[in-house]
Amino acid sequence: MIERWRLIVDGACPGPRNMATDEALLQLGPSGVSLPTLRLYWWRPHTLSLGANQDASRLDLKKLEADGYGLVRRPTGGRAILHAEEITYSVTAPAPAGGTLAAYRWIAEALKEGLRRLGVGVELERMHRSTGRDLQTRHPCFGAAGRYELIAGGRKVVGSAQRRRLGWLMQHGSILLGSEHLRLPRYLGVSDVGREETLLRAGTVDCSELAGRRIGQQEAAAPFAAGFADRMGIVLEAGELNSAEHLCAVELERLQFGSPAWTLYARRPAAASSGTEAGR
Repeated sequence: MIERWRLIVDGACPGPRNMATDEALLQLGPSGVSLPTLRLYWWRPHTLSLGANQDASRLDLKKLEADGYGLVRRPTGGRAILHAEEITYSVTAPAPAGGTLAAYRWIAEALKEGLRRLGVGVELERMHRSTGRDLQTRHPCFGAAGRYELIAGGRKVVGSAQRRRLGWLMQHGSILLGSEHLRLPRYLGVSDVGREETLLRAGTVDCSELAGRRIGQQEAAAPFAAGFADRMGIVLEAGELNSAEHLCAVELERLQFGSPAWTLYARRPAAASSGTEAGR
């Protein structure tokens, strides 16, 4: 029997809502309240997200606010990401056998097919070596830790981060559609912003550049979901959050992801999540 998953296309949402929804799906999945779900969304306003354990003390919050960007802390690991011209995916489902790396590859193969349907060719590479370059933003293109990444010409197109709970996983990541993410170093309090931007540009490439045409979020969602489902061997049925998921997400946004105190100062347990930066 072909497995049926839910497809949720949320479109543009504020950062705290996006992160609260992903976390709610993971919390409720093991009890059967949530179905296996592919969720596609983007960010309004464009938002800088911190990794679950990242120190926020060096951020230039005044410049971030002046430029109109939001701020949130992710439930997954890694360092700061600027979610701008991108589509973000989130997979919440029972974890496959074989451990963390097997799960990364399982999802990466489906992401690759989704991108192929957009006319974007990428390669699957198991990152396992450091390049020896010390990018202060710690972008995983420059120093990786054994994760399956999607690249084109050695430059990163998609990166992902994962969190697990009671046999379920939630993996989300950014799929670059444009170049606005290159502004990230301006907000990190680094000593040489120009150098950091140059390194980030050298290590990433977006889908629009690869396809030779502008790809927007609305255009990307349907073919990406179709390719993902085909490679996974599943049927995706359009849906939305149920009432329990909605209430859980609202509470998580109010108490955690929408809380400035938690965003700026709270530190999550190191064992709570694993993964590289999501999409940079």
